[in-house]
Amino acid sequence: YCGILMGALTILLSFVTSGWAEWLVLAISFILGINSLGWSGVFFAQVAKAAPEGKVAEATGGVDFFSFVGAIFVPMAFGFLGHHLGEFQTGFWIVSGVTIAAALYLLFVPDIDPTSQAKKA
Repeated sequence: YCGILMGALTILLSFVTSGWAEWLVLAISFILGINSLGWSGVFFAQVAKAAPEGKVAEATGGVDFFSFVGAIFVPMAFGFLGHHLGEFQTGFWIVSGVTIAAALYLLFVPDIDPTSQAKKA
């Protein structure tokens, strides 16, 4: 649900103009920030739970690497899209669409317990 909310709020921010009330933009940004940062604790707990015994550091470090790669390259991609497509609203929509699509995929894919797979081997 976090990804769907994140995508929806990002789409909402794409419509912000100078005529919007400052408190409303701040409220939307505040909720987006809480939602965007709130997932990491649960995410790392699940990675640590699924990691093989003695490999928690490698597992969490590996997923952290890809999280930071996204944090570095998505803003650059957003700027590239905004510059080359002529408006930043399109960049908001593309990033929001990818976020919502990933969230929906994860929402409807059956959960797989990696520890059960390791026990069978």
